[in-house]
Amino acid sequence: MKSGKSLSGLRLNTLLLLNSGARHGYELIKDLRIISGRKVSPGQVYPLLKQLQNGRLVQITSRGERDKKVYALTKTGRRVVTESISKLGGLLDFFLQSKITACAHCNCEVYRGGYKVSVGPKTLYFCCKDCAEAYRIMK
Repeated sequence: MKSGKSLSGLRLNTLLLLNSGARHGYELIKDLRIISGRKVSPGQVYPLLKQLQNGRLVQITSRGERDKKVYALTKTGRRVVTESISKLGGLLDFFLQSKITACAHCNCEVYRGGYKVSVGPKTLYFCCKDCAEAYRIMK
């Protein structure tokens, strides 16, 4: 897999889990079930790990207890995860931007909560009651 190729679902979650530390296959299956909230089978995970290994994103670092393979990200794998997280962060910023208002007094960004005041036909948004009061005194 080349860097920059989009990642989805199981592949992305697997790489994110491995980014937080090496795991053996059963641990991955268990953790993928938890974070996805759905059934994940060995028939999905092991072929994916083989694909990731062939794409040089994942390597077998050691054989743990009872000869279990332990999977870890390669340098390329870590770079792909970093790039993917960056892209996801950009998407989140884009979608959240429409939900953010600026405080009419201090201009800080407010996502949730805040304080709303009607001034004539206008509605002004503030981050807190103190900013609303300071704005009222200034005007």
